[in-house]
Amino acid sequence: MKVIALLRDPVSRAYSHYWHDVSRGRCTRSFTEVIEDHASLVVQRGFYREQVQRYHDALGPDRVKVLVFEEFSRNLERVSEEVCEYLGLPPP
Repeated sequence: MKVIALLRDPVSRAYSHYWHDVSRGRCTRSFTEVIEDHASLVVQRGFYREQVQRYHDALGPDRVKVLVFEEFSRNLERVSEEVCEYLGLPPP
């Protein structure tokens, strides 16, 4: 098994997560209040190291590929080729 983690800029991800929660009626606090609460999921989900480390521990670092969402968005072709190579597939 191989895992690909596509990570987004933590601040952009937190802001998006916050507005998603607000739009669903799950949050009525301000963004500032939410990010000051370091136990909130909006903040905790941005601590990628711990999340990726669990996969490294379970599978080994050679079976975990970490990609950055913003790079994927900017250069879809190059990142797609990188993913195919990682998975042992022919280029797209």
